Amino acid sequence: MPYRFIAAGLVGLSIALVPVGYAKKREKSFGNFRVVEPGVLYRSAQPTPEGLGRAIHDHGFRTVISFRDAREDRGKDVPDEWEGPFCTKLGVKFIRLPMLVWSYQNGVVPAEENVAVFRTVMNDPANYPVLIHCFGGIHRTGIFSALYRMEWQGWTNAEAIDEMRACGYATLDKDEDVRRFLESYRPLRAVRNEQ
Repeated sequence: MPYRFIAAGLVGLSIALVPVGYAKKREKSFGNFRVVEPGVLYRSAQPTPEGLGRAIHDHGFRTVISFRDAREDRGKDVPDEWEGPFCTKLGVKFIRLPMLVWSYQNGVVPAEENVAVFRTVMNDPANYPVLIHCFGGIHRTGIFSALYRMEWQGWTNAEAIDEMRACGYATLDKDEDVRRFLESYRPLRAVRNEQ
């Protein structure tokens, strides 16, 4: 009789622990995953090869944009160097947009170059669904998620910035160049409507 209780306890314990273990493994291989717009745009932290392969299979990503800079490691091996060839092998477009400065330099904002590439990708539905990521899936990824919300979904600047904070961008007030850029951002959609 006590063996039944032990067996039942072990079954119950496994039922509780297996999902927890799977969630931890998934978070490690594909952390901070969020849906920005179903079938269109998703965001995450730097995935592992296993996590990215699974995500491409599960979500059918056609494009992956990394906001990681190959120069981040200053001459050391680039930890995500595998990602471009990995995506290419699976027939997925891979784009690397290393972060540029968000404040004016000689009359221009260097990061606008990346914003223009992002707009081009997102203006073409043949690229959907798109996965964007940086290292933690919070800061650089949060900026471009906010731009998407304002440009394609009509969110106000304040709404997009509030979502960034809610998704973990705790240093936004210290990152004045980013905050000012987003506060003053005017979607091309709005510019076109005003003309």
